Amino acid sequence: MRWPIVYTILRKELLETLRDKRTLFTMFGVPILLYPLLIIVMGQVTILQQTKVEKRISKVAVADNAAPMLRDWLEGMEKVELVSLTDPNDQLLSGQIDAAVLGPQEDRELLNETMSVDIRIIYDLAEEDSRAALERVREGLQKQREKLLKERLDRLKLPIEFVRPIRIWQINVATPKKLTGSVLGMILPMVMIIMLGTGAFYPAVDVTAGEKERGTFETLLSAPVSKAEIVCGKFVTVLTLCLITGLLSLASMVLSLLFQFSQMAKAAGENLNVDLSLVQVSPVTLVILFLTMVPLAFFICAMMMSIAIIARDFKEAQSFVTPFYILILLPGMIAAVPGVKLTAATMFLPIANVALLFKDLLTGTAGVEEVFAVLLSTAVYAMLSLVIAVRLFEVEDVILSQERGLPLTLRRSAFSPGGKVSPGMALVLFGVGLLLMFYAGTYVQLRHLLFGLLISQWFLIAVPPVAVLWYTRMDLRQELRLRWPSLRSVIAALLMAAGLWVLIMQLTWWQQRWLPESEAFIREMDKLFRWGQTPGGLILLILAVGFSPAVCEELLFRGAILSGLRNRFSPWVAILVSGVLFGFMHQNVYMLLHTTLLGFALGFLALRSRSIIPAMLFHCYINTTTVLLATGKAPQIVLAMMGQWKEANQFPVWLLILATAVCIVAFLLLRQEDKKAETTYF
Repeated sequence: MRWPIVYTILRKELLETLRDKRTLFTMFGVPILLYPLLIIVMGQVTILQQTKVEKRISKVAVADNAAPMLRDWLEGMEKVELVSLTDPNDQLLSGQIDAAVLGPQEDRELLNETMSVDIRIIYDLAEEDSRAALERVREGLQKQREKLLKERLDRLKLPIEFVRPIRIWQINVATPKKLTGSVLGMILPMVMIIMLGTGAFYPAVDVTAGEKERGTFETLLSAPVSKAEIVCGKFVTVLTLCLITGLLSLASMVLSLLFQFSQMAKAAGENLNVDLSLVQVSPVTLVILFLTMVPLAFFICAMMMSIAIIARDFKEAQSFVTPFYILILLPGMIAAVPGVKLTAATMFLPIANVALLFKDLLTGTAGVEEVFAVLLSTAVYAMLSLVIAVRLFEVEDVILSQERGLPLTLRRSAFSPGGKVSPGMALVLFGVGLLLMFYAGTYVQLRHLLFGLLISQWFLIAVPPVAVLWYTRMDLRQELRLRWPSLRSVIAALLMAAGLWVLIMQLTWWQQRWLPESEAFIREMDKLFRWGQTPGGLILLILAVGFSPAVCEELLFRGAILSGLRNRFSPWVAILVSGVLFGFMHQNVYMLLHTTLLGFALGFLALRSRSIIPAMLFHCYINTTTVLLATGKAPQIVLAMMGQWKEANQFPVWLLILATAVCIVAFLLLRQEDKKAETTYF
């Protein structure tokens, strides 16, 4: 790595990027001008609107024959005007009144010493004026209730404590610093993620897809510089702009909130008990906050560059990067969820761990261990994302790709025969399958669980990818890996399935210690496996849970999706991405970990064997074994041992060692597969 060359590329990219008005506006215009202006304007509008509502007279309808005392009470309330009551619903919906009060018609009912009367307030929750009228009437009636109660107690010569046997005192021990951090901790992490993403978005797209569109990538590659130096120079450019935008945004946000809260305090005429003074944040905390931003920005920049380099031009890159930009906001929202804290589980969750640490630092509850764990895990994710970016830049087919998209016409004759699945089509097929399962699959499974599973597998997962590949005239045998496997591959698949089933089950038991399955999930599984106790139900259950997923899910994931990713990326990237997508397809947090790991193994098996059949056998073995054990149809000796091990949530050490050894043997068998062997299709 020649750092002077990296510095030269950095200067070149910075100069070109800063000439772009969009980048300048994103970096300086949004945080310095537009963002604070929006906060201040919205705050002032809110204050003005609240002031108008407070000054406005509430029109309250009351029946003409209502108790005179009730009318006197309402007339004595501030900013309340009485009007005649006709139809409260029509009057409220038409805006003629703000609230209606229905009560007794005789004063003696109100004055009776022993009875209670009902007074109903009818209002419109969707209207702010109606809500204000409700508060005014309710507060006024509560004062009259206290007055009547005191009069009754005085007549009986009883103290007020007679009806108040318990007095509750609320003592707040939160310091102004903690309250300040609590307010800022719900807002600033999301703002930080948004602005880091915004700051990296356009530079990441411009230095990759923009360079492709301008046709200058070839010139840069022909220069006497290495691709690693090119990646480093471009990456440091994006990272620099991203950090500048993030720091400016955070500083602007804090100053805007200072101004806004001071204005709100003046308007309210009271102390809000929230001290937003910058003195409350120590210099050490500010340094740690900045240190947490650096690896997060590192991760976001590298991932955006990795995604953008796949695109052919600037417009396509925007379409690719935008979903990722939206995706990183979801973990950031965790910091605003009440009760979610930085724990042993969340401190290793990408992006969410930084947001939660940011919140804890502002409230003064973060320790050294939490800071170290979050910084370490985020740095690891950042380095992995940079490695992915470097690997992508090393593939010239990716950098210089001019692959054309789908033809304008959707006629089948317009597609060239023998085509290959692209990564974009693979992701589209995953998205379509996910949506079909989320909507149609959920519907049919709620109607009938077992037959709904069969319909979902065959018609929502298997049919769409096969139909799309057939319609676009792709080579189904090649892209779906419809090839007879070797005997070695079949043996390796069965050995790997047997070993991994034990290891995955052990991992699932460990997971239940910190993520126990919900009662609803357990009930659904029990409901499903009860089919195994009915005549012929076991066969249907194995067909729906064992055989159908093994065929249908493999056609989608180890067929179309894995082929699309492998046609552009390295085998390991294709295996990792397809495995993660496989885990998310199940839409169940309790199954996410082990389905993802199984997805990795299935992808490796399919690529090594060059056939989808070993993956289908592997998948069928795993699911069928689970069904037989869950329904009690396995041999009694196996059921007895599994019962003991499950109760202890632990397999014996010898079994775990044996399972690991079996997986290693299967791996070695697959390693012996000849990649250049002649391909024989169905």
